[in-house]
Amino acid sequence: MRRVVLSLTSIALAGSLWLLVACERDREEVHERAVVVNEPAPAPAPIYYAEPPPSERVIVVREAPPPVIVEGRPPPPATGYTWVNGYWCYDNGHYAWCKGRYIRTVSGRRFVPAEWHRVHNGWEFRSERWVER
Repeated sequence: MRRVVLSLTSIALAGSLWLLVACERDREEVHERAVVVNEPAPAPAPIYYAEPPPSERVIVVREAPPPVIVEGRPPPPATGYTWVNGYWCYDNGHYAWCKGRYIRTVSGRRFVPAEWHRVHNGWEFRSERWVER
């Protein structure tokens, strides 16, 4: 009878040890799943920013530019500056937003902002420039 009790105790002890190991393994799996759940959401499609292109380049693109981004206009850095609205330029195979900014006013000249015009084979970009008044 003593052997049976000892065997039952051994079985109970082995079962408890197995249960403890199984619970620990399950806890690790739950922890691993929790890490996956806490991953950040994918980033939205980027808006590329670029410097204004040189004025002598002629750019024609088949796809129309995206809608204009409305930007707030900060106060000018000093007198004698002109605000230039932001616009879409085309850079390295995709549209890039050129942020609005202030530029120093040129005496005796009028500023013409950059713009896109529909042409027979797509959209032509005309760079910003100063022209005679």
